Amino acid sequence: MQIAAHYSAAIDVLSHVEQAWREGEKLPLDYALSQYLSTRRYIGSKDRRAITDLVYNTMRRWGICRESLENAGIPEVARMGVLGVAALQNHHDVNAMDALCSGEGHAPATLSDSEKKWLQQAIENTLDFPNVSLAARMNMPAWLWEIWQQNFGERAVEEAQANHQAAATVVRVNTLRTNRVKATRQLTEQHIDVQDARYASNGLILAKRLSKDHPMLVDGLLEIQEEASQIAAEAVDAKPGMMVLDLCAGAGGKTLALAAAMKNYGKIIACDVDARRLQELERRAKRASVTIIETVLLPEGHMAPLAKYHQSFDRVLIDAPCSGLGTWRRTPDLVWRMTQEDIEHVVEIQQRLLKKAAGFLAPDGILVYVTCSVLDRENKSNVNQMLEKNSEFSVAPLDNLWNKFSTQEDNPTRAWLNLTPKQHDTDGFFIARLQRA
Repeated sequence: MQIAAHYSAAIDVLSHVEQAWREGEKLPLDYALSQYLSTRRYIGSKDRRAITDLVYNTMRRWGICRESLENAGIPEVARMGVLGVAALQNHHDVNAMDALCSGEGHAPATLSDSEKKWLQQAIENTLDFPNVSLAARMNMPAWLWEIWQQNFGERAVEEAQANHQAAATVVRVNTLRTNRVKATRQLTEQHIDVQDARYASNGLILAKRLSKDHPMLVDGLLEIQEEASQIAAEAVDAKPGMMVLDLCAGAGGKTLALAAAMKNYGKIIACDVDARRLQELERRAKRASVTIIETVLLPEGHMAPLAKYHQSFDRVLIDAPCSGLGTWRRTPDLVWRMTQEDIEHVVEIQQRLLKKAAGFLAPDGILVYVTCSVLDRENKSNVNQMLEKNSEFSVAPLDNLWNKFSTQEDNPTRAWLNLTPKQHDTDGFFIARLQRA
């Protein structure tokens, strides 16, 4: 494909997403991009990567593009956002962009005078327009920026800016099949640069993404799993022979990490409200040589299928549904699809899960509460409320992890970890551990 065709493809994807948002549909960017590429199988792998990078890089500048274009009276955010980002990525001046936007073949439509003027300013200012709001510079809507500032205080800007960079590719080594030294050697032999994860005991950071059909993934030697997610599984401190409940297992990333920590000995009950996710978990478990997981579907979140397990589990993991703001650098469209009502809705679900999960924990058992959010409203507030309403629970220090982290302020009990891209170069995660008397 010609480079102009890359621009047109990115414009098509983002225009579709933009229109869906205007109509009230919360269309995820990754889904829209996947659908676009799946219907155009003639696009080669290198072109797909170029289009994907351009789409995501544009979304990381969506706020400042949208507001500056509104100021200029130009309604097409997707089109001009792509062209502005593309000009900077490829070091094109306005004349070069004008030549590329010929309207011929698969090239973008020709530029109007107002578009050329905006593009010139975008290039001169490296898309850092002086007349836009701080919220737009931070790439989030104004209502969320207010919450973000309340949450982070004087660190708000640097914490937001850390989410404007693409995240690294991280994998977990499946210790039931291999170890980190052997996996590193195999990857190095394949000319893939690799280094140990900073915090996760079995994590590796790769210099490039692995394809879904990479042999080490297909054979169950590696699992794609972000480092903070691996740390959350380590916080459970699951031991061989234990009974463990993973209440919101999803497709099983943490579930499989727990099984490896237990050396595939004991029992894990993995639950979810989505049967398709549990089917994917079962497929992944077979690939990873894990045999101790039993999946349980919870229709519409009802806990009746777990009634026989009252006070039965040594460990309960709640990887709660949340706003997902901790994954913002991986899903830059997230903040533009979210509403304040969405946050309040997930907080209600989180509090309900904490209440219900308490009944499944055995005496002296450990409950681990996890979100991939950075908002105190979803995190510490929920944990404190749980402790206030349940006198039989107390904090359980994260001693098995604490020494790895040196930037945990205002937390003398060591009861929780707040991980952020800025402080730890991981996704934003909250991890808390409570113990039943």
